[in-house]
Amino acid sequence: IVTTDTLVEGVHFLSADPLETVGKKLVRVNVSDCIAKGALPHQALFNLVWPSSRSDEELHALVNGLGSDLRAFDIDLIGGDTTSSPGRLVLSVTLLGCPVGDNVPRRGDALEGDDIWITGVIGHGVAGLRAIERNLESDFPQSVLHYRVPQLPSLEIAHLIAQYANASADISDGLVADLGNICDASECGATIRLSDIPLVQNVSSLDLRSVDLLSGGDDYQCLFTAPQNCRGMIEAKT
Repeated sequence: IVTTDTLVEGVHFLSADPLETVGKKLVRVNVSDCIAKGALPHQALFNLVWPSSRSDEELHALVNGLGSDLRAFDIDLIGGDTTSSPGRLVLSVTLLGCPVGDNVPRRGDALEGDDIWITGVIGHGVAGLRAIERNLESDFPQSVLHYRVPQLPSLEIAHLIAQYANASADISDGLVADLGNICDASECGATIRLSDIPLVQNVSSLDLRSVDLLSGGDDYQCLFTAPQNCRGMIEAKT
């Protein structure tokens, strides 16, 4: 499989974010796509638009973060492009992955009666951003960490998705939006119960409602559907 994501300063990360975390985030937003398709990351191309106003020390921090996560996920950097600009920092990775099963689940492969599965906790991304904006980082360290360096599901989830999933996607734009994309592509609907969704807790001081957590994005967890008769086998492996 081939996937690509671009991060733009002021849109996908804050100008004041440590650049080491930006480098790691770039790797992980692509790896999450790979895992969600039942594949393991293999090789990467890296493109960088570097602002002339930033220092060499900041460039080293960015590259150190990027390199650290490429090594952590056993990804070979095989090429890319760099250029300078008077504008904002822009960087992207194109990631090549190897499917671990015979089929790669698409968004449009969900079937009537499928169970809907998600990994991890939903809402840390938007909670972390809100905490940074309100100078409450010390009160929400786990969410702030997740916003800056997404905490991905285990690579083992790729094997589970490859074995059981009909349709799949990563949750980057928010659970509601990404489930909606699966429904649109599969020409079906979905019913979800709020009580069944593992949402980040104790964020009332951030003025976040459940709908904000479900639609805020930056979760980078996996979303997939699977036949009901696979429920016991999936639960046994999670």
